[in-house]
Amino acid sequence: MTRLLLTIAQRSRRPHETYRRLVQWVPVSRRRLDDWLARQHLFFVVSTGRTGTRWLATLLNEARDARVEHEPVPMETLAHRAAVEDPGTAAPYIRDFRRKELYLRVARAHPAHYGEVNGILRRHVDALRDAIPGVQLLHLVRDGRDVVRSLVSRHTYGGKHPVYAGFHPPPVDDYARRWDELSELERACWVWRSENRYMRERIAGRARLEDIATSYAALREQVLDPLGLALDESAWDAAARATPPNRTSRHDMPPWDDWTDRQKATFREICGEEMAHYGYDAG
Repeated sequence: MTRLLLTIAQRSRRPHETYRRLVQWVPVSRRRLDDWLARQHLFFVVSTGRTGTRWLATLLNEARDARVEHEPVPMETLAHRAAVEDPGTAAPYIRDFRRKELYLRVARAHPAHYGEVNGILRRHVDALRDAIPGVQLLHLVRDGRDVVRSLVSRHTYGGKHPVYAGFHPPPVDDYARRWDELSELERACWVWRSENRYMRERIAGRARLEDIATSYAALREQVLDPLGLALDESAWDAAARATPPNRTSRHDMPPWDDWTDRQKATFREICGEEMAHYGYDAG
């Protein structure tokens, strides 16, 4: 059923809103939904984005008896922006839409494990925990220098993104209060710092992309064992050798070694403390 709903939504001019309305119209009793969610092994790997999420989702989908998807809801970035600008939107989004959406899309497949590698839901982690009993959450992090470089190159917070154009975070700190005055680099740095701090303070489990992309043992320790998944090393080896999907094909910003002294100083000032939490050295 959800395949049809997704097809209809994708053909509309506002796919996210259309999909939410279509899901709302499908009748599912609260009891049936609660019973199904209580029986499932569900997990969400969340991140800032630009952290290899599509690569990881594709890899974990090879795990035995598992179905793992990457950002399955169309234009769900709209929900992320809403949750940053108004945190009160997160709980009803999960409670009233995403729980039923999961049931409609996943229940008939009967996977032993269902998960999403979905950075878009990073501001919904409290709502996921409250609305889905036993859900597992994992925080995926990547070196901030690489994430910031990708965000700046894609102009995500530079006014050109179809969802984040005009984005303005609530005034939680001095950088957020001065958002309109910040450079694109400063905005990307602030996003990396604040979003990772938000996840770190709420999620105990953590994986570093640099570790799991270069070591099967690290993948097993940081991802597979915590999530209860079984994946052959040969599958990881094939993924590690492949070109990562959705990588930034063209960078407007050079690698860290070629950043100017001022750019490096800006990054260290904003991100240095948070980088240290994950063992990254921005010296």
